[in-house]
Amino acid sequence: MKKKRFIFLGGGVVVLAALVALVIFFVVPQSKYSGAQKQKNENKAAQAYDTYDALGDFRDAQALKKALQDAVIASRGVVEVEFAGRTWLVLEEKDGNRLLLLKNMLAELPYHTSLEDVTWETSSLRAYLNGAFLQSLPKNDRDRVQTVGSDAVFCLSVPEAKLYFADNAAREASFNGGANVYWWLRTSGSKAFLAATVSAAGEIGTTGSGVNYAKRYVRPALWVSIPN
Repeated sequence: MKKKRFIFLGGGVVVLAALVALVIFFVVPQSKYSGAQKQKNENKAAQAYDTYDALGDFRDAQALKKALQDAVIASRGVVEVEFAGRTWLVLEEKDGNRLLLLKNMLAELPYHTSLEDVTWETSSLRAYLNGAFLQSLPKNDRDRVQTVGSDAVFCLSVPEAKLYFADNAAREASFNGGANVYWWLRTSGSKAFLAATVSAAGEIGTTGSGVNYAKRYVRPALWVSIPN
């Protein structure tokens, strides 16, 4: 009787392990895969790209990730434009608007004025970009800037920095024609007092730098309406 009970219990463990494996290796990834499809259909390209990227070799996630990036890049009618007296890269075009990223750095600034836990929403950099910097633009150009969420001007997020550039070299940028430099992303780093960056070699650093570190540069992004 004891032997039968042992065999039964052993079989139960095997079944439970199989169910756990099914959830981990199929049910959860399938849910994320479906979520990425939904994000794509809702025109949330950066979020969809990031979800596909995290899925690794699950189904055709990497092929869909590449196709999404190719479609975004193909949407660009032009590569660069002049706007508000500066040269900007065109990252995406949709619904009569363009997402622009300053071709070279604006300035050397910290993400936040002091080393403390901070988010993009509470950072001094966000306040500067949506305040003094935005107001410095000529009025006719400022009137073309589109507010997305609560931001008119912003730094790219980690998913956006992955989506809009085909490789590390494409993310490289300099200040005043000098050597390539590090630049801020708006995504928090591995700790709440860190913020993600792009290195001088174009590599995305998700661990991040201390938010008050002054030796990092600002590369603003904004959505603007396409002139008729």
